Amino acid sequence: MKRVSVAAFAEQIIADSKAALISVPNVVSDIREHMPDCEHTDEELAQIVTMIAINKGRQLSFIRPRGFEPVI
Repeated sequence: MKRVSVAAFAEQIIADSKAALISVPNVVSDIREHMPDCEHTDEELAQIVTMIAINKGRQLSFIRPRGFEPVI
């Protein structure tokens, strides 16, 4: 099985999104779901997602969905 970096996975999620806003907490949740062994904290993942989205000229939302429990 081919390993994918967190950044590459986040970049793919952002590229595939048709939404007007990229929800940073939702992308972080998607990363956690698909990469459960990820060693990054949610804050680090949010920073990675933010940098990629800004680089791609996308708008961001930082509103957390109900029931969101960050991983520290």
